[in-house]
Amino acid sequence: MLRGELYRDSDPELVAERIRAQRLCDEFNRTGPEETDAVLREL
Repeated sequence: MLRGELYRDSDPELVAERIRAQRLCDEFNRTGPEETDAVLREL
């Protein structure tokens, strides 16, 4: 998009990043207060 290209939500790189973000959000929701900082740094 920054290069003037069309936004394609099915782009493999974007799909992989969304999956990674969803997994980290799920992990964040399962962790206790002492572990949340580490998960947030990855996110």
